[in-house]
Amino acid sequence: MHKPAAILSCHWPSALLILNVLEVLKAGLFPSFKPAGTPKLRGTLRFFKLPLSLFCLTALCLAETSVDKDWRILAGADPLEQTAATDAALELHRRLGVPLAVVAGAKRLRGPSIIIGTAETSPLVAAEHARKPFDLAGDSPERHHLAFRDGSLYAVGATPKGAMNAVFRFLDRGSLRVDGIDEARSPALRHRIAGHLMNQRPPAGWSEEDQARYYARHYINVVWGEKHGPPLSYEARRKYGLGLMTELRIPFAVPKEWWDDRGNAASAYYLGSTEKKDDRRRCVSPFEPAGRRWYLDGYKNLIKENPDIKIIYAIFGDYNFIPGPGSVRISDGKKYGHTRPETMFEILNIMKEAVGGRPIVPRAWMWHGFYGKHEERRAFMRELPARGYGTMYNEAGDDDCWVIKLDNFDADALATGPDGKSAYGPDYLSLVAVGGACESVNPAIGMPLPRVAAYKLGRLIDAGVRDIALWWGSGEGWLYQSNLAVLAELTWSGDGAQYGKSKDFAAAEPLLRRIAERDFGPGLAPKVVQFWKLYDEALVTDHPRYRKATAENYGDPARDGLRIYDWYQRHGVYASWPFGNAVLKPITPGDLSGFKYGGWGANDYAIANFKAVLDKLDAAQDFLARTIAEAPESAAYAREQLATTARWTKLFHLILESQWHHIRAVQIMRAHKDEPVDSPKLRAALEPVAKESIANTAGIIKHAETFSKEFSITAAHRDVHFGTAGRDKDLARFAVKLEAMNTWLSGKPGKPAAPAAAQSKKNAPLRKPPDYPDIAPVEAETLVKNTPPEATAPWEIVPDPEASGGALVMLNATEKRQYVIFKVPVEKGVKYRVLIGTRRVDRGGAYAMYINKNGVPAGGEKNCALNPPQPVYEERDHGEITITKVPDGGLVDFKIAAMYPGLPGGGFNLAIDYIKLVPVK
Repeated sequence: MHKPAAILSCHWPSALLILNVLEVLKAGLFPSFKPAGTPKLRGTLRFFKLPLSLFCLTALCLAETSVDKDWRILAGADPLEQTAATDAALELHRRLGVPLAVVAGAKRLRGPSIIIGTAETSPLVAAEHARKPFDLAGDSPERHHLAFRDGSLYAVGATPKGAMNAVFRFLDRGSLRVDGIDEARSPALRHRIAGHLMNQRPPAGWSEEDQARYYARHYINVVWGEKHGPPLSYEARRKYGLGLMTELRIPFAVPKEWWDDRGNAASAYYLGSTEKKDDRRRCVSPFEPAGRRWYLDGYKNLIKENPDIKIIYAIFGDYNFIPGPGSVRISDGKKYGHTRPETMFEILNIMKEAVGGRPIVPRAWMWHGFYGKHEERRAFMRELPARGYGTMYNEAGDDDCWVIKLDNFDADALATGPDGKSAYGPDYLSLVAVGGACESVNPAIGMPLPRVAAYKLGRLIDAGVRDIALWWGSGEGWLYQSNLAVLAELTWSGDGAQYGKSKDFAAAEPLLRRIAERDFGPGLAPKVVQFWKLYDEALVTDHPRYRKATAENYGDPARDGLRIYDWYQRHGVYASWPFGNAVLKPITPGDLSGFKYGGWGANDYAIANFKAVLDKLDAAQDFLARTIAEAPESAAYAREQLATTARWTKLFHLILESQWHHIRAVQIMRAHKDEPVDSPKLRAALEPVAKESIANTAGIIKHAETFSKEFSITAAHRDVHFGTAGRDKDLARFAVKLEAMNTWLSGKPGKPAAPAAAQSKKNAPLRKPPDYPDIAPVEAETLVKNTPPEATAPWEIVPDPEASGGALVMLNATEKRQYVIFKVPVEKGVKYRVLIGTRRVDRGGAYAMYINKNGVPAGGEKNCALNPPQPVYEERDHGEITITKVPDGGLVDFKIAAMYPGLPGGGFNLAIDYIKLVPVK
């Protein structure tokens, strides 16, 4: 590595080389040319032509400048610039093997340096900018100019964040050579947003600062914690200049005291949605004074607590409830007199008032906000920018974002106006699956499908979309993600639009080769790109979703990737407990006989498609294994990144194979639906699948053991976010599944194994008090369907095949004494033993049960936190009672209230399976 003086010392051989070139030109292309110089000099040059040429060429090739041990790093006065300087020093120490000096606020240049800052924060940048201005024109605060001048490298930004980006751009180059660098860039995408802690928690030792650094190094500049509030601490976000996207969850943030205050009664409504005519969920009118104050105070407090907010939004559908035409006031039954659009705009108006003069644009997330009325939604979206608001919109509208879907944009997602830019204005934000995962393949992050990222991002950039959010995270930083490497590259490359012009893999290959050469080295790059192509060919599809699985709808099942025939084929549904943990369902007649989900794509066509995809994934996985094995020892870092990729892709393969066994088994059960579970024919048909499932389940257990304790396959989003999931719980649950199948195959008589989702190896079977007759329970989900309950916290019906009726009611309480009231049919004067079926949950709380407004709980408090080796499903005994006051209609209030977190640092959630009233003689 040479210093600037080495370049100057090469001027004389350069001159000689030029004379030699002129000599060649004279003899060849231009024979009439007469070179300057005396005959003696020309003769001398001819004599030394070959050695001089070789010497001069070598000198010119070696006359390059690279960062080496003699360089320093000079940071401006801003903390972001100093953070970037420290990170650069750490990275360069790793590459060079020696530390470089870091100086903050330097005013004099002494020797070759990396100079980081702005004209306002660094005297050195200011002086150079006055001598020869840096190109920082434009409206982007992230614009930067990276330039090699007079022996030093300037990393200059329009703002300190731009200077930080310039540093990371240099480190992204791979090479430490600096001569010739002169790059001025603004980001093609203004806001690049990643959800946080959506799919997996990081392993122990990965700190908040590590995550913030990873986001900044990969040009994620806004972080998002959907449903659970701001992610990362404010300090971590501020250290790397990360903005925040967040929401006020409405009406879930309304405290119990607000509802109880009579002064707020005029603003409190029952939802009464168009889908549920008698929906008793509560919501708040923004048009009444008290309701307006609640919204305004909520948004003001949210902004005050998070001064780094860049985007504030409201989702007017799905899990947020706002009043509409079907709503009625709780106090007097008066009808709500406003449309949904009027209500949405009023809430946005209040949001804008709370924002004030801050550079924050309120946005509406169009997620099931119009109940399938697409024309109304489209008109609302086009009116938003005219009123000064932004739009958030899933790539597939009211459908999910899929990383295995090459083109998942619906007709509205990329609509453009006469200017060729988004029809929904400059503040249109697309939620898109371009990262390494999405909700529908949870929990397998790190999916290496960079061509999908290139194509989708290219289409968005071509449509003039400036803001994107990665759907359901995909911003995990402790493993290599080729998809995020594409996002980082296209943020600055300036040629992103071209990658959305063609669906052919070959169209993206130049970009992928460039990334692979940088991240894995020129030697490994061709094989890495080939692996990406094989993996892409196995999975990526352009076919529609949820069509009947036939050749007429989909063509050859062995071609064009993984098909999604049914909602339950999503990995988020198959694996995650809120949707039933079907991944834990043993392949035995007894366990499958009561299986209630009717879709699953369980037919010959779907089974053939899954098998074809698995075979192609096998081939891709084998190719990757050979690539790792054949990689030179010198490529240790690249080998490590590929090994991490191999581990996560193997996990996806194992889960997909498990689902393949499952749909095969469901198909067999349907074919033998009229036979008893001990039918020899059924056993003969199911045994081969069970044996393959045993091998697969053992493989999942073995593979899961290689991950950190924080890893999980079956956790829900909220358990990932709050850290209540874990590998060991999964290992125990899969061990139960394995034991159940082995027991059935052995043909041994005896008690069948407990349901896989109901217990671990350490858990006892479902306990029932033995001294009471087996009275049929009243299912909690039936109670709330028949008579919508009063509740002070959000509640939902959660499918659970191991619950007594196939589902249960989850109260998502967040604080003490939030409750749900069930209306239970009771006979007056009869003495009952009250038994309540519950399920322990990771964020579970302790509860008390009150009857008919009695201030004393019946049977004391019961703890529902999940803390093995306790049983998961329990029947709680609340003692004997006699109800003497029964209202007309025979329905009595059974109020179940959260009392305190069931574990230190835990939550208040309650999962109620059933209420059983056993008459006592």
